[in-house]
Amino acid sequence: MRIPQKRYCDTTRNLAPILAQHVDGREILRAITQYEKQNGDCEFEIAEAMYWIGALYHGGQGCPLYAAMCATHFEPGRCQRGPDVSANYLYEEIVRILS
Repeated sequence: MRIPQKRYCDTTRNLAPILAQHVDGREILRAITQYEKQNGDCEFEIAEAMYWIGALYHGGQGCPLYAAMCATHFEPGRCQRGPDVSANYLYEEIVRILS
């Protein structure tokens, strides 16, 4: 009998090759996949957290964090200045990794 493979959401699969280019990319991807395993269907939260990480921590357009921000397809509202409560836990975990 074959054990089924865990299928990650589209956002996680899109971010994996981009984050592989960042110094802390493996650890960030590990945090994302762990978050996804714990919370189930959380594609929106992952996209939002990575958008804000990219927006606030990228080192220019050549930085993998900028590319990750662009790959999420998340668009914040006009008054939004950071991650929502639902995405804040993952955001804070990634900030800890980058610090």
